[in-house]
Amino acid sequence: MAWRKIDGELRCVESDQQGNVWGVNKHQDIWFRPHNGAWTKIDGKLVQLSVNEHGIVWGVNAQDDIYMRTGTSKMNPAGSGWQKIDGKLTHVSVGEDGTVWGVNRGQDIYFRTGASGMNPAGHGWQKIDGQLKQIAVGSRFRVWGCNAADDIYVRTGCHSGNRAGTGWAKVDGKLKWVSIGKDFAIGCNAQDDIYRRDGVSDMNPLGVGWTKVEGKLRTVHVNDRGHIWGVNAADAIYGIAP
Repeated sequence: MAWRKIDGELRCVESDQQGNVWGVNKHQDIWFRPHNGAWTKIDGKLVQLSVNEHGIVWGVNAQDDIYMRTGTSKMNPAGSGWQKIDGKLTHVSVGEDGTVWGVNRGQDIYFRTGASGMNPAGHGWQKIDGQLKQIAVGSRFRVWGCNAADDIYVRTGCHSGNRAGTGWAKVDGKLKWVSIGKDFAIGCNAQDDIYRRDGVSDMNPLGVGWTKVEGKLRTVHVNDRGHIWGVNAADAIYGIAP
């Protein structure tokens, strides 16, 4: 894995499977970068955002208000506006099929009922057992998260008939931030060290072990195609293509 430095400065960054990239900076400005293009400033203010494989974008602002980007498509990946969603969250994540999870300031966990590619806004929030400070949704209904003690958890029992799942399984190790892709997870610990967990599958949702990755990152994201993006403590942006 060889990191490539990207121009610009961001606090968090994510990409879809087409290579379009979204991020927010320290001023809460929102930036969009089309595949092989340049950064464009987007209307609005957010402190954290999440984009799925098909370009559905969710985010939260400094007041914990929740927004979803409207009008996104292959022809217009930057979209056209923001739709305010009910509720309050400090962190939100949207998965490949449009599944949305989030956590609030009290670290309570919520699942968005009815959210899908056909109905990206969903219907309402369902409170889920447990507590997390950060959460990540991937493909095949996979949900990972980290709690206040940097313990790592995987949601169990998630499938097409029950996307909210049935429980949590603890994963060995300590991370402050985690992201889940098609067949591996990647995350950062309190010292900004980067670790990758391979062997994630339907048969073995917890994977097989952590491998230290070169570099230092504060936050990191992997999409289903294995593209990895992250930012370090100086807000510098880095990426890896599979």
